Amino acid sequence: MIQHLVLFRMRPDASADAVNEMLHRLNRLRDEVPGVLRLSCGANFCSRAKGYTHGLAVEFDSPEALEAYQVHSAHQAALSEAIRPVVEADGILALDYEF
Repeated sequence: MIQHLVLFRMRPDASADAVNEMLHRLNRLRDEVPGVLRLSCGANFCSRAKGYTHGLAVEFDSPEALEAYQVHSAHQAALSEAIRPVVEADGILALDYEF
């Protein structure tokens, strides 16, 4: 199994509506991209996040499924249309591991 974790740091001028749209688009990937076993995302509530405000966790059954997710048109559209417009330029941190 593969776990894909992403932390996001929102731009200070990102509107609540735009951030909610980002979360909505991320949640839709669960149904739009084959190979996604589980997906969750939401706003941080912990004081140890070092400025990261939102997180995403996606589980796959193989590294190949993760690779297919990365290049899938729905993921690429969410990234360009809903994520990058609200996230700081260096505000995405990703980590993938196998378990």
